[in-house]
Formats: sequence, C-alpha cells, structure tokens
Amino acid sequence: MFPMIIATWNCNMAFRKKASHMMNIKPDILVVQECEHPDRLTFESPFSEPLHKLWFGDNQTKGLGIFAYSDFRLELHNSYDANHRYIVPIKVSGAVDFNLLAVWAMDDKLNRRNRYVGQVWNAVNHYSHIGDKTVIAGDFNSNAIWDNESSLRSGNNFFYIAKPTGHTTSTTVSFQRNL
Repeated sequence: MFPMIIATWNCNMAFRKKASHMMNIKPDILVVQECEHPDRLTFESPFSEPLHKLWFGDNQTKGLGIFAYSDFRLELHNSYDANHRYIVPIKVSGAVDFNLLAVWAMDDKLNRRNRYVGQVWNAVNHYSHIGDKTVIAGDFNSNAIWDNESSLRSGNNFFYIAKPTGHTTSTTVSFQRNL
C-alpha cells in the first residue's frame, strides 16, 4: 500500500499566515476550509508552495482550497454540481488514482434539512456514482451532541455518511489544534 497523508484544516481565514503549521506534517494533499484565493497566498518556503491547487468560493478571502504537495494532480470531477457548492468532487491522479470529496459543511438558512452534515449526506448520495475509490475529507461541522435535532437535518450523524456505498475502510489520524 502506498503511504500518503491527506490532511484537512479549517484555518479560520488568513491561511497565508498559518500555512507553515501544516507543512510540519508534510501532507500530500491538503484540504483547507476558510482559505483565501490562491492569488492572495504567499508561501514562506518552496515546500509550502503547492504543486497543484484548486479553489472554490464566492469571497476572495474565504473559500475551499485543495492543494497537492507531491506528484498528485488535481482536477475538478466532471460530475460537479454547484448545488453542492462546498462539497466538491476532485479527481486525484498520481501514484494512486482516486476521487476526493472536499468538504466544507455550513449552515443553510433557506433549507434547515440541508444544514451542516445534512448537506454532506445529500452530496454523498448525489455523488455516489463516482466510484468506490473515494475519500471524503474536510470540515463536516458535525457532532453527535447535535443529533437530537434529527427532525431538522438530513443524514443525521457523521457515521451515516459512509452508508450509501457501504465502504468504511480507512486509516485515519486526526488531531485538533487551535492556531
């Protein structure tokens, strides 16, 4: 099996000032929520400059960035549906080819059933056709303590997200650190 690090981080804006913190773990692929547009980014060292980058957002100071730091190439999957604005299917190619659903779940004030993990649930069901080799990574804005709101959200609880394909095999290292 090919060792690879896929990291995700809600940088709470100003990624240009914080990027070096993520470089310590040497990610192959990095999904960054609340990230500036790449044209606004400056990098402290050659290693922190991604080789490939994609960015999605309406505001140049706060969007979803996907960066590749090794020989992986990133391409927007042709099934992208803007109705799932910040749950973006990406084709990753390199030593291993797979799909990546880059996630930044947020509130939906117009449709309460499409709030946070509800929109992830809806997008995962929508994109279930893209294949078994799919990694879902990002900020799900979900916590089991909110499950008592089940009548207000679709796809309650993060663990149900994997259900459409039935595949849940993964190796995950997770940490949270405020920077």
